[in-house]
Amino acid sequence: MDNTSEKTQWYLAEVVLELKPDAADKSLIFINWMLVNATGPDAAYDKATELGAEQSTHDPTLRINNKSAQTRFRGIRNLTPIHGPLEHGTEITFDAITDVSEEQIQKLVTEKSELSVFLQRDDEPDWPTAEEYGL
Repeated sequence: MDNTSEKTQWYLAEVVLELKPDAADKSLIFINWMLVNATGPDAAYDKATELGAEQSTHDPTLRINNKSAQTRFRGIRNLTPIHGPLEHGTEITFDAITDVSEEQIQKLVTEKSELSVFLQRDDEPDWPTAEEYGL
């Protein structure tokens, strides 16, 4: 059973891209959250896959730490239907967490000054490692 209705036209696709310097053992992974407009789940999957493939690159000028690098589409992590119009206040998706203590709730909430939209961007982003991300 799919989790869609006939009214669903928009989907949220989590597109996984790998950025890897040539001859490197490890990669930098981007999970891009992209809007997809489609008539149903299968069409949304196909369109999300096309979007990911379009982001793959074999650009010889792409370099990381003076080493040539490639961007490769690795797949779709999730595809979520959006059950409402794209306008202010529409719920796009949600997480539900059970058995949460007050201390844990406090850890979920971020102060305004620490939200990514308010942080200064440095030349070198401080990306989490796979271990820090829980992989």
